[in-house]
Amino acid sequence: RLVEVIVEHPLAERATVFDVYTGSEGPQGKRSMALRIHFRSEKRTLTTEEVNEAQEGILRELEKKTGARLRG
Repeated sequence: RLVEVIVEHPLAERATVFDVYTGSEGPQGKRSMALRIHFRSEKRTLTTEEVNEAQEGILRELEKKTGARLRG
C-alpha cells in the first residue's frame, strides 16, 4: 500500500521497498521500512527544492492514508 500511495504523486516515477525491520528494538506491532523513490519530470530537470517538497507531500499522504510516519 505504501508504494501505491507514493506513486500517486506526479513526480514519483516508481518506489521500491528495499529493507524491512520487525525486530524487538522497535515499538510493539510496528515495523521499520526503507524505501527508494525515483523522482522524474518528463519536461525538465527537477530542483532539490521540488524533490524536497514532493517528499514532504508524500510523507503527509502516507501518514493520512496509512498511518505511516518518518522515523526519527
